[in-house]
Amino acid sequence: MNHAAISWWRKGILYQIYPRSFQDSNGDGIGDLPGIIHRMPYLFDLGVDAVWLSPIFPSPMADFGYDISNYLDVDPIFGTLDDFDTLVAAAHASDLKVILDLVPNHTSDQHPWFIESRGSHDNPKRDWYLWHEPRADGTAPNNWMSEFGGSAWKYDAGTKQYYYHAFLREQPDLNWRNPAVRQAIYDVMRFWLRRGVDGFRVDVLWHLIKDAEFRDNPPNPNFRPGRPPHEALLPLYTTDRPEILDVVTEMRRVVDEFRDRVLIGEIYLPVDRLVAYYGRELSGAHLPFNFALLSAPWNARAIAKLIDDYESALPADAWPNWVLGNHDRPRVASRVGQPQARVAAMLLLTLRGTPYAVLWRRNRHATGRYCARSGTRSVREKRPGDRRRTRRLPHAHAMECRGSWWVHHRRALVTVVERLRPRECGESRHGHPFRPQSLSRDDRVAKGNA
Repeated sequence: MNHAAISWWRKGILYQIYPRSFQDSNGDGIGDLPGIIHRMPYLFDLGVDAVWLSPIFPSPMADFGYDISNYLDVDPIFGTLDDFDTLVAAAHASDLKVILDLVPNHTSDQHPWFIESRGSHDNPKRDWYLWHEPRADGTAPNNWMSEFGGSAWKYDAGTKQYYYHAFLREQPDLNWRNPAVRQAIYDVMRFWLRRGVDGFRVDVLWHLIKDAEFRDNPPNPNFRPGRPPHEALLPLYTTDRPEILDVVTEMRRVVDEFRDRVLIGEIYLPVDRLVAYYGRELSGAHLPFNFALLSAPWNARAIAKLIDDYESALPADAWPNWVLGNHDRPRVASRVGQPQARVAAMLLLTLRGTPYAVLWRRNRHATGRYCARSGTRSVREKRPGDRRRTRRLPHAHAMECRGSWWVHHRRALVTVVERLRPRECGESRHGHPFRPQSLSRDDRVAKGNA
């Protein structure tokens, strides 16, 4: 096998950074791009191959950056476009890739597109969003529900119509059936790709297309009291519509205009539907996120079955991936316990495929709210009665709170993998290529142990 020909995203480890709480460089209490640049040697020493940045775009922060008011700039709380260019250059000089979080399903209600759209019925951008007449009694057009609870329709008194929002009312959904919307987002992608971005993680990719007839979602026969309210309905007409695969293919074509870039999709779907997002003849997402480990029962038999089912469902030549944590979920140590967190790291880094890591820093209290050595907090940024996404954040000054299971376990794992790897062929005993740069990185480990 020609290992030099293997795409970097097949042999690398992808590491998520939530910029707001990663590293503050100017003392305002908010992490920023200069802070990430400052920690580039730390990221290099971790042995990861790419950093995925959660949204850095201008935003009112109703949903912590996932409500974008300008796709073509950097929010001043994080820095400037010049800072971003410096970050990309520094990452590439360290042999690290940079992946941006793309949020194409919705904008902020303060985005100029939406401000125009709600101006009048005949505004050219009216059809850029999903507007609908009320029912005869003045209520919402159908029973679609927000992921955060309640109706997904918000009445606009100015134009006497409802607009659709799958998440917060401050996040109106774009109309992806409109070719002008698609081209606008594809131009956004090209803007950042030209600045050197190595790919995108596409937020809620399976949400982009909604039913053209606005039919009611059917009831969920398996719904149980105590579950999130939106689960009372099956999202048959609001997610995973057949036309979405055409959109994913178009996104892939944009990415393929640039050399050696990657398209990653956030998709919470059963495996049999998830793998469809690889596209016909692998013309879709390079890596549709596989979140199965996030909710799997933590026992060997259940995990073994999960792995077998996923591998069996993959299209021919599709490359697998595994996610063990992200900004929407509690830390893995909180879920499975500190000793099993090390086992989880071993699992993540030895399964066939691309691993995704997010480093929630370890301290004495895995579920605690304060790291005494750094004086920083691990918080759920959510107020009582708030419908916003609950995001557990890494510590703002991450390097000050030592003891990462990722760092220590990764270095131990190198020894295990090197003992397992056949010396001649560079492949595992199962015939799968190892990721020598991401698993061993001998030069980095030597530097780290020096």
